[in-house]
Amino acid sequence: MDRDYGILERIVILLSEKGIDQKDVIKYLNLPRGTFSNWIRKKSYSYYEYLSEIADYLGVSIKYLTTGADENYISEIKSCITKEDLELIKMLNELDPNARRTIRDMILLVHG
Repeated sequence: MDRDYGILERIVILLSEKGIDQKDVIKYLNLPRGTFSNWIRKKSYSYYEYLSEIADYLGVSIKYLTTGADENYISEIKSCITKEDLELIKMLNELDPNARRTIRDMILLVHG
């Protein structure tokens, strides 16, 4: 259930970043006291039923809550990657770890 905790971890991080208390989420969702604690302690997984509302409340997509993928960020990165970049990445992925480290060290040497 580590994947489940990833969702909760993202929710907790977003709450912290936005200065929102867990109690505010519970109040917004009209849930009983202690619900959030039960989610954190993995005694309940009822947050799945509220992902849409939680995402709306926190101003993110459900996809972000469940995967951590930010659509805008992904689009931004895709627009910066050239065909040559993709070709290099593919070649690097095909190398064994030692060769990859060697190439990384060489790039760091050249790049400064």
